[in-house]
Amino acid sequence: MRILHYSLGLPPARSGGLTRYATDLMTAQCGRHQVSLLYPGRWKPFGGRVRVRRGKDYGDVAVYELINPLPVPLSYGVREPGGFLQAKKLDRTSLEAFYEQVRPDILHLHTWMGLPAGVLDFLKEKGVKVLFTTHDYYGICPRFSLVDAAGAPCEGPEAGRCAACNASAPSSAWLRLRGSRLALRLKEWRLLRKWMGR
Repeated sequence: MRILHYSLGLPPARSGGLTRYATDLMTAQCGRHQVSLLYPGRWKPFGGRVRVRRGKDYGDVAVYELINPLPVPLSYGVREPGGFLQAKKLDRTSLEAFYEQVRPDILHLHTWMGLPAGVLDFLKEKGVKVLFTTHDYYGICPRFSLVDAAGAPCEGPEAGRCAACNASAPSSAWLRLRGSRLALRLKEWRLLRKWMGR
């Protein structure tokens, strides 16, 4: 079976329980299945179409980067919902080439963060079955913690409470800048220096 996972990415650029669960699952599946990963990657300010780029393999997992995804809020929250709901223009040639390389039977979604609906529609048109298991509560909480801005347990999703809780979240533009190539390189460099004890 050919399994395509959609997750936030790989260490060291991404960390936490969702990343760990997805990487452990992909590694365990590699012995019996052809496994690939698609993750929300860099945002290019002048290359607005969503496309897919082949990345460096993670062991036996073929890795693909989604260029120009929707913003990835992580635990920052969502102040401007419109920036996360916009229809993104797809580079159909890039998506077709990606599909021909991977030819997944199943798409396993671990999160909705960064995934344009058009990519999901494209894969469903190809007959790919979709399995969704959430690990980050993002589908019901934009801060994905179920803890409000004051640190109290969330009383449940409700428009007014969610808006108040996310009022101090960064803008979509800031989140996109944070997902730029330069920002990701700086994060990798900082983590490497920390690991080396400098």
